Amino acid sequence: MNPDYELYLTVAGALIDAGITVWDESPDFTDTKLTDKMPYVVITDTSMSNPTLSKHVAMYQTSITVNVFSQQHNRRGLEELKAKIYDILFKLQRSEHYRFIIDPNTTVNTTSQMRYDNFIGWFGQIDVTYKTFGG
Repeated sequence: MNPDYELYLTVAGALIDAGITVWDESPDFTDTKLTDKMPYVVITDTSMSNPTLSKHVAMYQTSITVNVFSQQHNRRGLEELKAKIYDILFKLQRSEHYRFIIDPNTTVNTTSQMRYDNFIGWFGQIDVTYKTFGG
């Protein structure tokens, strides 16, 4: 299994184990049944660089992006959820086949207001890069 996909599965599993619902796709902001269930967490991107050898072990740069959406009146809930997710990502060290070391110099944690159709809310994004060993 590629390290970026195993990272995705490991992060999704860790978030679900922590009681966070993870969706496979971005929300339809015109569907009030979905927006009423916010905050809404989606793992949107993973990436992987070509491996290099370090002491006969493959090393990759893998990254993952977690997006969090919330209604306008719930920025505090979005920030609390982002803090919980960031803590999980920061503590992540292992998957079934790989070992992860976070690169704090390339970590991005942002919040911005968003508008879509009649929806006004908050968008949070956490992007983390790991040095990944194994395979």
